[in-house]
Amino acid sequence: MNKQPASNSIPKRLIVILVSSLFLIILKSQNVYAAGTFTFNGIDYEVLEEAVDNKAGKCIVIGAANHNIKKLVIPCLAGPALGQDYEIIGIKEGAFKNYKKLKSVSDEADCSLEYIANDCFKGCKNLRYVYFESLTLRKIGKNAFKGCKKLECFDVYSQLLKKNSFGKNSFSGTKKGLLVRNPKLKTAKKYAGYMKKQGATNPKGALALPDPGDDD
Repeated sequence: MNKQPASNSIPKRLIVILVSSLFLIILKSQNVYAAGTFTFNGIDYEVLEEAVDNKAGKCIVIGAANHNIKKLVIPCLAGPALGQDYEIIGIKEGAFKNYKKLKSVSDEADCSLEYIANDCFKGCKNLRYVYFESLTLRKIGKNAFKGCKKLECFDVYSQLLKKNSFGKNSFSGTKKGLLVRNPKLKTAKKYAGYMKKQGATNPKGALALPDPGDDD
């Protein structure tokens, strides 16, 4: 019987172990934080893109620890621990639906908020004031503010919203004469028209705000 020559190849099992160990070492050295959920200053978030070293990840708002909050402020950055920073790019579908005591919603200057998903603030019957400084806001989902019967003022700094950016019935059931404000008067009036098509009753776009960053 012929003897098989000794193999110089590394066993597959050992290769798998070595590769796995190397991968873990790389992750540890780069401080990659796994996707999941976390709470920061009372607001709950879902991670979409991991934070690596000094590069911020991306996350969305999914709700609040206290369903009886009266004031919601969305920060520019959030994170579960030091060195774990995430940009907030959106608010998840139904995140604050039926938060009966919520009165105001705003974001911090330079926030990267891009969208407000469907049903986000639906049924927030005491919501009066919404103030979004984010210049990147592009979408307001269907029924987003439906049933917010006391909503009287909606400030939005973004110039990126189009007619189809406003979802079906997104402002149905809001207070008559809703004041829509933007740094550009023309844009404010245009947005008011879009909101009217999505349920707002006689919204007004007659008051323009100073441009973000202006000192005057």
